[in-house]
Amino acid sequence: MGQLEQWCLSKEVIKKEANQGDKLKNLLTCGGNSLDNYGRFVVVVNKSSPEQVQYLQFLNMLKLFCVLDFDPSSVAPGGLCHSYRESRVANLHTPSQYQGQTDSVIKSLNLYKQTSWVFCNGRNDLDSDSDKELDYNNWLKKSCKGVENLVSFVCNPEVLPTGRCLIIFLLLSPVDTQKDPIFEIYKAFIKETEEESIITICGPQSKYEKWREMIQEMSGSDIDKQSIYELTLREVHGTVIALGPFNQSSGRLLPSSDSSFVVLKQKDEDLLTALDILCRNQCENIYDEESQEFRDFRIKVEEEFYRGGKVKWWNFYFCDKDKDKPFVKRDKYDNVKKMITSQLRTSKDMCVLFNLFHHPGCGGSTLAMHLMWDLREESRCAVLKDNTHPKADVANQVVKLMNLESERPYPVLLLVDDSKETENPYELVSIIRQAVEVYCSINVDNAKNCKVIILNCVCSNSPKEQFKRHNPSQFITASLSKEEQNNFEKKLKELEETHEKPEHFYSFMIMKSNFDKKYIDDIARNTLENFDFSSKEGRLFAFLALLNTYVAESEISLSVCEDFLGIKVIHWQEDSVMDRMKRYSNVLIIDKVEEWGGYKGIRILHHTIASACLEELERSCFLKVSDITMEILHCDLFFNVGVAKHRYSIHQMLIERQRKKDGVEREQFSPLIDKIHNQEGRQTVQQIFVKASSRFEKSLSIPQALARYLYIKESDFPDAGKWAETAKNIKENPFTLDTIGQIHKSNLISNNNREKQETSRNPEDLNTNIKIADNAIRAFKRAQELANTEDEPDEEVADDASDDYQSSYSVYGYVGVLEIAFLVFEILSRLPFFEKSDPMRKKYFQSFLKKTIPITSVHKEENEINNRYVEIIKEHEPFLLSLKTEVKETFDRVNRYFTHSQLSDLLLKTLQDVGLRYPYPDPYYLALLLFWPSPNEKNTDIGTYVTAIRNSSRKHLSIVFRKRSTIAFFYLGKGDGLDRFVSKRKLDGTFKIRRDILTKLWWNGDIFKEQQITSRLHRVSGITEEGQVFANYGKLKIPVRPALIGGIRHGFSREKVSFYLGFAIDGLLAYDIQYENYSS
Repeated sequence: MGQLEQWCLSKEVIKKEANQGDKLKNLLTCGGNSLDNYGRFVVVVNKSSPEQVQYLQFLNMLKLFCVLDFDPSSVAPGGLCHSYRESRVANLHTPSQYQGQTDSVIKSLNLYKQTSWVFCNGRNDLDSDSDKELDYNNWLKKSCKGVENLVSFVCNPEVLPTGRCLIIFLLLSPVDTQKDPIFEIYKAFIKETEEESIITICGPQSKYEKWREMIQEMSGSDIDKQSIYELTLREVHGTVIALGPFNQSSGRLLPSSDSSFVVLKQKDEDLLTALDILCRNQCENIYDEESQEFRDFRIKVEEEFYRGGKVKWWNFYFCDKDKDKPFVKRDKYDNVKKMITSQLRTSKDMCVLFNLFHHPGCGGSTLAMHLMWDLREESRCAVLKDNTHPKADVANQVVKLMNLESERPYPVLLLVDDSKETENPYELVSIIRQAVEVYCSINVDNAKNCKVIILNCVCSNSPKEQFKRHNPSQFITASLSKEEQNNFEKKLKELEETHEKPEHFYSFMIMKSNFDKKYIDDIARNTLENFDFSSKEGRLFAFLALLNTYVAESEISLSVCEDFLGIKVIHWQEDSVMDRMKRYSNVLIIDKVEEWGGYKGIRILHHTIASACLEELERSCFLKVSDITMEILHCDLFFNVGVAKHRYSIHQMLIERQRKKDGVEREQFSPLIDKIHNQEGRQTVQQIFVKASSRFEKSLSIPQALARYLYIKESDFPDAGKWAETAKNIKENPFTLDTIGQIHKSNLISNNNREKQETSRNPEDLNTNIKIADNAIRAFKRAQELANTEDEPDEEVADDASDDYQSSYSVYGYVGVLEIAFLVFEILSRLPFFEKSDPMRKKYFQSFLKKTIPITSVHKEENEINNRYVEIIKEHEPFLLSLKTEVKETFDRVNRYFTHSQLSDLLLKTLQDVGLRYPYPDPYYLALLLFWPSPNEKNTDIGTYVTAIRNSSRKHLSIVFRKRSTIAFFYLGKGDGLDRFVSKRKLDGTFKIRRDILTKLWWNGDIFKEQQITSRLHRVSGITEEGQVFANYGKLKIPVRPALIGGIRHGFSREKVSFYLGFAIDGLLAYDIQYENYSS
């Protein structure tokens, strides 16, 4: 038995360092009792043996950000990666995939949501040369730089805040020389982060000594304090497992049919990345509830909530355990619960949206979560983690949750917490309904149990007005009934029995006071006594007051606070920040934020306190919101390092517009900009936007918002046009072009209104107006052209659009063209020789537009003004005479917007040499069929035809297929030559079932479970890379796309796959994609 196996299975007979088990516990928990003390773990590991892998299951318990694996066989049976993926989800990556914009890499690789397993020296299961294992010298030349860049990415404070991540070097095989890739990576880590953030788990001791010596020789550091080297792997495993829940035997439970329960597997939960699932036994068996640790934990959790922290499932659990002290409910609770229960039991709709509108800070989100808690046995409950998560993927995950571990589906209650009053839930309802209907079409007997209720919790400034516009819905406001006030009084007495100074639980006390303005103002005044804005603490508090007033759910991460205050913290501590902010700490709280990978942030307890503090700063310190805004924009720290959400919050504060009280339209500008405009006017507003545009150089929304401000509020059309052009230069899209068009339109309307009031005539006004109109129509037409050809909407939301408008530019460009044309007609109809009040002159005007009479033949009085009018019209005659045709054609386009023209049937023509830019996909479709390679031949042009068909389809079929997927006419079979292609009609002919049932089988992909299909089709081998699917033909990789939404998992995992290949008019489709090295 080798040394590694001995470390695994038995202790060496040596004198052990005292309490290495406690040392390991302290290193992993930062001196605490839970693995939650570190936000994430990064593991660096070298080659393992199958005997070791059985004792590495403790990795399943860690919140792994990524694993840097130097074992190329790790993904094979017996390897560490293979073992981990049997019970958890990991996406397989290479270091090169970590290159690019930080936000883009995080999104594409599904970081934070699923473990990233990075192969740092090859993968034996893949055949390409780039995946070969390299010796040290070749690795140093070809791969080292990429892995070092990966280390830099991981250590970036924007990715993992300083002190909130622990890096574990898990040495499972000897490292006898510095000429080892894993040693090079240790050097890379200590360049990027503090050595105290790195620990080593190694054995046996003789091998550890060599590792320590090499590091000491390299850096002069002794790593003994950060190393575990006298425990067997079995002991390491047991020590980590002991840090988990008090009793794990029962597992997490979901309700199922006939009052039964099923276990929610960890791997299934890993796959449901969009959902935070509430289980039947949530909070149970986590602590020994007779212990002092549990009692202290309860006091802390309750205090955090009543002070102003976000409600946790624990809060409801505690009240359930103590029936004499129930959770305080708003009056509407029972009504909302009754309505949702009724929907669950009686509604025939497969997906129902129930809206709960509420004022900020009045308990709306708490009420919604309390409902979830009380209904967790009647439905499978989940909270949508991120409202921006792709809706199709959310729908797939909801349907999966509905069916997990059950023969019959079980209703799902999904909570969507919407702080921005968006229209997104309505689109989500539609997509979920479609997904549920597809499932039910195949599982007809279970249709009655297929039901999803979306509880949409909407923070609104006008909840009652919103309630009137939506059904079913309910609302709660910042006003308590007498009974509610009595319940809060009773709860205060209960808290006085168990907590010290509950009168300082300000969020609770604000509600108890029925949101009394004087009470809130007194808190602000007492807190800000002797306030000093020149101090760092004062400025940080002012920043919090500004952000918490104008941006929902905004906070500043502790790591940024530490940097701002000049606190050096190696291991993250929240107390250090609160100590420095002590004079304001009575109104501050630290929250755990799940977004952006998870971090802890500081904020003011309650929205009303933040707002009152801003008012007090202005009243007593003469500090306006514009002063604080400009100060935060000048603070480099918020734009250079830290969590990206800070920049996002500042950005939203400047551009995000609230709904008007009628609940339909939005205000023209953000509340902050409106306040600054009303207080100080244009100069200050423009200074703030100009500074913001230098901070957000790649954001089109800031210059676009300034352009809108200048033309709407100030009627400064030239300056507005300059800023609109700046936005367009950042990104030419339908919205930036539309803003330019709107500026010209507003200019034209302003000129027209002014000229209607004037008694004298100036022909140069006509010349100016026609030029403006020409520019406007060019902008609107270009906007519509981009809208018709773009594949996906921009990630950055346009500033000048409502939610519906943003989701698709639709026909707004066409409408803009019509509006301009009618304005021009109106302006022309006031000319002396075209006046519409005179029938004859009106007829001249119509004849001119129809091109039946030239302008020179129009009867008019001969004078200098009329002659100049004629010269101007002749100068712009092509434009003016095109307007009538433009109007007719535009009306036609609008009318047939939803009735798509038929595609021309070029498939019957001989394939000609049309090049690669032919405007229709048909010839490329023929090329794919005729030139598709057999397994033993190569056709290097085939990839070119795939690209060409995609490009032509994107441009000319995008409107047709924007809302529905294409269908393959032919499928790759097992024959030779053209006999390889099996038509869909032939495949359909093998079934003797109803047409609608057959259609649904194709729609959801279940057709490929039928032997009549699989026996006739050829299964193609391929690979997934960068979120795309490729078919392998020798060394040729041919791009294809999944036929069904959710066909491949998120995360850009490099996986070997196989699938059936379909040939559709817009390209190659992969059906029934199966992962080869992944156990589901």
